[in-house]
Amino acid sequence: EAGLLFVRLESLARYVETLDEQSLLEYTEAQRRLIESAAALYGGSLAVAREFGVVVSFAGEHGSGSPGYRALATAWLLQRSAEDLDAKRRLSYRLGLACGLGEASRDSQRDIYPALYNQHIIDELATHSGSEGIAVSPALAADDAIASRCELAGEEGYRRLAGFADSDLLERQRQMLAQEA
Repeated sequence: EAGLLFVRLESLARYVETLDEQSLLEYTEAQRRLIESAAALYGGSLAVAREFGVVVSFAGEHGSGSPGYRALATAWLLQRSAEDLDAKRRLSYRLGLACGLGEASRDSQRDIYPALYNQHIIDELATHSGSEGIAVSPALAADDAIASRCELAGEEGYRRLAGFADSDLLERQRQMLAQEA
């Protein structure tokens, strides 16, 4: 099992044609650092999904929780850290975020395209990622680890992350990411 986080770089599409090359490089570098730093806290690996999209996958054992929980925690960190970047800089760093469950890599040494068997899930996450909060797939919402540690809003279909039972660690990680930005 793998936790999947789809990150839509919503603001980037508006800036590609309007920023000069140096400003655009600085902007994309800030987003890349933010996503890589947040994912690294929970053992996530990144892949470019499509234009203006990134998939972060979480698999295997990790001290902070299940792959799905780690995807949601990273999404929360990215959402809050993007808000922090917005406040510091004159450009918007708005992200669309959606989390779900997929298959872990079968054999990362021999897979030519390891995300191929998760592509239909990634496509679904992409359609549900938006700026209205963090979308949570029905499969992930049904996970026991999520039900015990997360608060979800909505009743059917894709739900939204409303909060965490204990967010102290996440807040400390957010402050650490803010210092790096």
